[in-house]
Amino acid sequence: MGITILTIISNIMISIIFMYYGWIFLCDIIGVFCKKKKYSEAEPYTFAILVCARNEQSVIGNLLDSLNRQEYPEEKRKVFVVAHNCSDETAAVAREHGAVVFERNNPDERSKGKALSYGIDRIQKEYPGEFEALCVFDADNVACKDFLKEINAALHSGADMVQGFRNSKNYHQNGVSELFGAYWYQIMICQNLPHSAMKLPSTISGTGFAVKMDALKDGWKTYTLLEDIEFTCQMTLTGKKSILAPYAQFYDEQPANLWTGLCQRYRWSVGGYQVLRMYFPKFVKAVPKIGGSALKMMADLLLNPVLLISLVGCILKSVISGITGGPFWVMIDLLINIGVVWISVLPVTIILFCRQKMNPLKNLCTIFFFPFFCLVSMFFAVPALFARNYEWKPIPHSDSKTIDMLEQ
Repeated sequence: MGITILTIISNIMISIIFMYYGWIFLCDIIGVFCKKKKYSEAEPYTFAILVCARNEQSVIGNLLDSLNRQEYPEEKRKVFVVAHNCSDETAAVAREHGAVVFERNNPDERSKGKALSYGIDRIQKEYPGEFEALCVFDADNVACKDFLKEINAALHSGADMVQGFRNSKNYHQNGVSELFGAYWYQIMICQNLPHSAMKLPSTISGTGFAVKMDALKDGWKTYTLLEDIEFTCQMTLTGKKSILAPYAQFYDEQPANLWTGLCQRYRWSVGGYQVLRMYFPKFVKAVPKIGGSALKMMADLLLNPVLLISLVGCILKSVISGITGGPFWVMIDLLINIGVVWISVLPVTIILFCRQKMNPLKNLCTIFFFPFFCLVSMFFAVPALFARNYEWKPIPHSDSKTIDMLEQ
């Protein structure tokens, strides 16, 4: 009797991930039939473009070149670079390319969130009322020439925040970079695109986004390792609208080293728990006021608990198999359970590649491993739950492709 009850409990725990990815699969289907919305051209806002950079002298020049060549009125944009805790020539390179540079040296505050807060405070104090919107980039990015024009049009559609379409700068470098590139395609195509169509919040993904200055009247105040998700939560709770601008395209560099990639994924898991603790109760209270937007954000924040519960369910089911069938069946059942979970993500993967017009037959290796990539956080779920003092660490960038090279 006890084994039967434990088996039922383990099956329920494993089924949670099917329900979760069922929601993502539904968004996938909607995304397949969603056309990328082209927003109408509008009167140009005045943009402050903010770049946070730490030891990025080898790549920041290409970003600034792409921003200087925007098909957007020159008098309506100004580029600012926060060179924070730099020990190289990042600041000098930025000045050579015409940017206003704010140098910041505070080894005790190294996170991107602190750099954003510093840069935004400086802009608001030194250029009061001069800018109508803020656009944020990472130093390794390069932007297509019509990026600002498309972002501007989307902001004029009634949005308070707009996420640009994130492409991979080094997609074909190796298998690791392909998996990270596919991940960001999934965020853009399978989440932000259908969410925008359903009038639900698009998630700001840390770079290549813009926000109206009115929404930043209190500055940038984030406290977790996932400053982008936290900022999305803050804006959604105050009723701000966020959308995807699918034609505002830019490129960024993906991790190409397995260890670097795993460290980044672990940081995301730790940060996910931080944001969950701070904002999930607030969204529960906000459901009567903002309805579907609150429910959507709650679903996003529950990713770590879903993965954790599913992992425990897989282990419990394998232990039960060991008790009833012997030690051999522990490993067999664990492999079966992982395979079942893998299958739950596979349809999402196939649809993603078809939607991006990437031939599945030519990408079989990436398609096979991508479900594991999505589920690797399952194995970080336990240690990340108890991590309290994990520090933000920058990822080095070296890909020096220009926007002309990528567009060709």
